[in-house]
Amino acid sequence: MPPTHITILGGGITGLSSALHLSRRYPSSLITLLEKSPRFGGWIRSERVQVSSPNTSKKIGQHNENETNSASVVLEYGPRTLRPNSKAVLELINLLSLSTSLITIPRSHPSAQNRFLQVSGTQGLTKLPSSLLSFLTSPLLWPVLRELAFRPPNRRIQGVEDDESVHSFLSRRFGETFARRYGSALVHGIYAADSRILSVRAAFPTLWDAESRGFGSVGRGVLFGAFGVGKSSGEERYELGSIEEKMKGVSVYSFRDGMETLVQALVRDLEGMKNVRLVKDVEVTSVRPIEEDKSFEITTCSQPMHRTTHIFSTLPLSTLHHLLPPSSPLPLAHLQANPSSNVRVINLVFPPTDKKILPDGFGYLIPRPEAGYPAAGEGHEGELGMLGVVFDSCSLGAQDYSLPQSSSSSSHSTSPSQFTKLTIMQGGPYPLSPSPTPLASLLRTLSSHLPSLPDPVLVKSHTHMACIPTPTPGHTKRMEELKGALRVWQGGRFEVGGAGVGGVSLGDCVLAGKVAGAAWD
Repeated sequence: MPPTHITILGGGITGLSSALHLSRRYPSSLITLLEKSPRFGGWIRSERVQVSSPNTSKKIGQHNENETNSASVVLEYGPRTLRPNSKAVLELINLLSLSTSLITIPRSHPSAQNRFLQVSGTQGLTKLPSSLLSFLTSPLLWPVLRELAFRPPNRRIQGVEDDESVHSFLSRRFGETFARRYGSALVHGIYAADSRILSVRAAFPTLWDAESRGFGSVGRGVLFGAFGVGKSSGEERYELGSIEEKMKGVSVYSFRDGMETLVQALVRDLEGMKNVRLVKDVEVTSVRPIEEDKSFEITTCSQPMHRTTHIFSTLPLSTLHHLLPPSSPLPLAHLQANPSSNVRVINLVFPPTDKKILPDGFGYLIPRPEAGYPAAGEGHEGELGMLGVVFDSCSLGAQDYSLPQSSSSSSHSTSPSQFTKLTIMQGGPYPLSPSPTPLASLLRTLSSHLPSLPDPVLVKSHTHMACIPTPTPGHTKRMEELKGALRVWQGGRFEVGGAGVGGVSLGDCVLAGKVAGAAWD
């Protein structure tokens, strides 16, 4: 028998995705989504802004002081690109008819080929190898080889057979220098976290599985995986239409008006469904199980008590911990086992210049300092707690366009913008100051990484508190235990999903929404 009333807690991408798929799976069920904030989409947020600067490219004597360069530019305050390997996201794009809104970046594009590292104590950027030849000739290789030549044989550390940190895994296999320089930088870019406390099994399951499948050898495990050894045969079914064909040869993609296009399309679609209610500005304060009929009572700050037969929670696990009764038989300690990262995103837009100010590439990451991260109050003047920088104009320049100089011209131009946009990420393992970093300090630090920069015409800063969960070693096992307990509690009518349970990528979150409630038939 299908559920009578399903309540989704949280209106981020996991919650919205689950609402769509649950409404399709159970068309006769009432589905209510409750969101605390005044908007849907969670950390996904895009904004189109207009920027202007004086036109200084005219020859002397021909310059008109009233002439300006103007452009319409998309800024991303959260995730900005997607990889085509998530069929769950591609299915959403197909179901929501968003194919014409796509911007695709091919694998041959410089932003797909070129990624950089900013090594502490050096000027400029070092290109990361993108082929075997460039790897063998890279100056980043030799310190790693020297260390590997004298390291002891690789052995799994006793006591970490079930899991270990990313740093432990990489240093055991490739040496301390590789783990700190490359591993920490990679983790900065994905999790904004310290690789020494991040679970390799949860964050990079492919690496963990490869070593297990290869009997201790990652290379052998990858080879076995290529031939299907040890792979699971089960896979979800997807409605992809022609979108999969369109993604052939694509490295990453986004939308012409930014990532929030996906959120807005989901909300529009859900608002048109008779069995779905989207409610925002409502904070849930408690969830109480009703033993008699296995239902739930949900209390909120501003609305009458809400009765529901099934719940799918996409809330941060630490938030959920405070909503459930202490007498619950669930392993509540698991809900508070993981910390989360605070991240400050700073968008800068620079005016047109005679020479290019960014190298062709996706951006650069900054490894953990050799001395480690500073404690709160110690300061980190060197790199200002920077985790990395994204060259948005290189990969997402097609989102932006020039605006006409006179009101008599057409209101929309197809010519590309000459403005340059980039995004700085700060925080994570570094303590964040209450106020944003002064612009002069940012530009001074950036100038040691990049050529001399002009003054930006636009700066926007957004601080996201506890935005990315950090699954610590043992997370996979804890989630298995939690889900096992939920299958028994209240007849299995309460499920959890989202970044704090599975992977943190947008694709992982959309997939969690797709499979939500599949066992409620």
